[in-house]
Amino acid sequence: MNGNGKRGILRDAWRIIRPYWFSEERWFARGLLATLIVMLLAQVWVNVRLNSWRNDFYNTLQDYDESAFFYQLAIFLGIAMGAVLLSVYQVYLQQLLQIRWRQWMTRVYLREWLSDQTYYRLQLTGDATDNPDQRIAEDLNLFPLQTLNLSLGLLSNAVNAISFSFVLWGLSGALTVSLGGLGAVAIPGYMFWAVMIYTVIGTWMTIRVGRPLIGLNFTQQRFEADLRFSLVRLRENGESVAFYRGEEWEFSVFWDRFGRVFGNYIAIMLRTRLLGFYTQGYLQLAVLFPYLMMAPRYFAERLALGVIQQTADAFGQLQSSLAFIVLNFTSDPTSGIATWLAIVRRLLEQDASRREQVAQLGWTIADS
Repeated sequence: MNGNGKRGILRDAWRIIRPYWFSEERWFARGLLATLIVMLLAQVWVNVRLNSWRNDFYNTLQDYDESAFFYQLAIFLGIAMGAVLLSVYQVYLQQLLQIRWRQWMTRVYLREWLSDQTYYRLQLTGDATDNPDQRIAEDLNLFPLQTLNLSLGLLSNAVNAISFSFVLWGLSGALTVSLGGLGAVAIPGYMFWAVMIYTVIGTWMTIRVGRPLIGLNFTQQRFEADLRFSLVRLRENGESVAFYRGEEWEFSVFWDRFGRVFGNYIAIMLRTRLLGFYTQGYLQLAVLFPYLMMAPRYFAERLALGVIQQTADAFGQLQSSLAFIVLNFTSDPTSGIATWLAIVRRLLEQDASRREQVAQLGWTIADS
């Protein structure tokens, strides 16, 4: 996907996102979002404070200092209590914003779908949009959920990455590399550069391996909706089917549509397995990687245990923040980037169909 394609997707997604944040509920939504951002920043501060605490705590173990050990435990309990409160209320307020956003979008989409008999004319014209009713029910449930998870997650990881970049740069010091007869060269903040290189390579590989999941998830949602629609249609027309003894024909329709669901899901499984091998290997190696990078300096300078643990934690925090795409480029129905992009495509497709059908009314969801 080139740069123009990425910008196009973001512009299209913004067309779906924007109306709610400029609607009659905008002040409630913006206030709740601002509160969530403040709590997010506080959570990052907690992470930085815990990183500093690790240095002090492990040094007390190395020094066999019993009184300092229990003092550090008391500090941890205070930090942990604050972290629990932030975590619980962050989830609660995000769920409140999510359901209010879904309520608003559902109301507007339903009004558009029912206005000027659009729901009826879409069937008469043989429009390409599949199962608009189920898109309203399912996609409008997942879209606010995933948009908030991904956007707030991206912001959290960006702030976390900036904070721990400074921490890791200060902790890692310089690594002196011998060049033989040419002398030696010192690499300042070498742990910072190591995590940057590690994450850039990992992110590039994840996108390359996981990109097909976007199209596969888009197709899976359509096949699942087709199957549900055919089952509902049988219930609504049960009398006619029974009268004409059409059970075998209906079964063949159901089985054909389920076959598409099954086949596409197998393709998702295979691609997810391939992506899983890569991402899990990437994450497991990330546990050992900082210790391998610190080993030369440790054996040369005899670093304190607290410094080693603090540096390893800072490396892990920065690596996981920078690896946001690696950790989220999955088919996870609550936070996967691939699934979110598929939903955006589906909603845009449905909106385009409605634009065509209600052009004479002079308004659409994206222009309201």
